[in-house]
Amino acid sequence: TQLTYPTHPIMSIFLYLGYVTNQEMPNAEIQLEKTRKILKSSDYWQARFQQYHLYWIMENPPTNSIAVNSLLEKIKASYGIV
Repeated sequence: TQLTYPTHPIMSIFLYLGYVTNQEMPNAEIQLEKTRKILKSSDYWQARFQQYHLYWIMENPPTNSIAVNSLLEKIKASYGIV
């Protein structure tokens, strides 16, 4: 998927979360940095991250699987999914 959408920060931020969950921190850090670079250079993606309530992931990225699970629950709740 990342090959198909190499400049899609939503893909890279969720890859980051997957790598954190699997305790693959070197790969996670690569994806987080990729997301930061894309957001820094794109007003479009900054607006989308705000629109989709994802920007706060970048402000305090989870660093373990428990934090990722908690984050995903917050995302679901922000969309009214229980």
